[in-house]
Amino acid sequence: MAVTSLAIRKYEGYHLSQASTITSLRPLLRSLPNLRHFRHDYWRGLKKDLSASERREKAQTYQSLVLEQFSTLPSLRSVSIFEDSACCFRDESPDSRHVHLAKAFAQSSRGLEELHLSRNIDATNFFSDFVQSRVPPLKRLGHGGWPKMRYLSMTAAGLPNGAGLAPLLQAVAAAVATMPNLQVLELWSVVNNKDGNLKRRKQAGVFRYDRLGQRPRLTLVSMWGGTIDEDVRAAWTSVAEEHDSRHSLTIEAATLDTARIRGHTEVLGLLLLKDRILPDKAGSEPFLFCTQPKRRAENHLSPAASTPSSSQSSAPASSPFRTPPSSQQ
Repeated sequence: MAVTSLAIRKYEGYHLSQASTITSLRPLLRSLPNLRHFRHDYWRGLKKDLSASERREKAQTYQSLVLEQFSTLPSLRSVSIFEDSACCFRDESPDSRHVHLAKAFAQSSRGLEELHLSRNIDATNFFSDFVQSRVPPLKRLGHGGWPKMRYLSMTAAGLPNGAGLAPLLQAVAAAVATMPNLQVLELWSVVNNKDGNLKRRKQAGVFRYDRLGQRPRLTLVSMWGGTIDEDVRAAWTSVAEEHDSRHSLTIEAATLDTARIRGHTEVLGLLLLKDRILPDKAGSEPFLFCTQPKRRAENHLSPAASTPSSSQSSAPASSPFRTPPSSQQ
């Protein structure tokens, strides 16, 4: 019987987080020509954070693996790679932004139906071919896009503060226009910034486009009360019309209470695709190896202030969430 799924959990193979041992995946993948689903969860570092050079070496090794192996597996349908850290390993180190690794995934994922990249690349780099200034050349070159993609998620450093949000979301809209079968897209991030008093403050955000309900919907959940501007709304309205010409796009924004967010695991809990990103929670507890903090009172999402319009509305507490698609076994 052919092997069609390979999953490496961080509690089973934590040593596979190093560049030297990631290399061992190459012959393993070569021996699985019928592989359809690949999942790899690994620790960013144990006992200590990896140095910048170690993380760069690991990313370069993964980049080589992706370009050499994933593109040679025609049966491959889903890939999920999650780089994790725990609160007791100092503070959470910044998420990686390995440009070439992101572009390698963008190049090698064109035939996939599902892709989840968490905390190892940045969406800005993955979608860099779709920034506004390069869209006309892409059309001339006949960019094929992702015709089979159904579920897509990744981390995006630009979400928490909103500074580069509009250009990112316009680029993502241009890319999603090449995904006719897309059901759910989620971008998410949590960062640890220092304020004027050098105190660390969490900032988090989630951006979602989904077609699970009667109408296609765009949702922005942030700590800073972000809204969808006119240019972004126009770009995504065009995409939604291509996906569903019968129903108009619903756009919602909500503010996330800072008391709810202690780390990236709480943000993961807000995602529709959370059970696809981490279907087996063993070894992925929010406070693994740490002393469980005292439980805080639950704070629900509150509506974000936004300019009323025909297509954008403030979201009630429960509105950013729909019944997620069942996890793939």
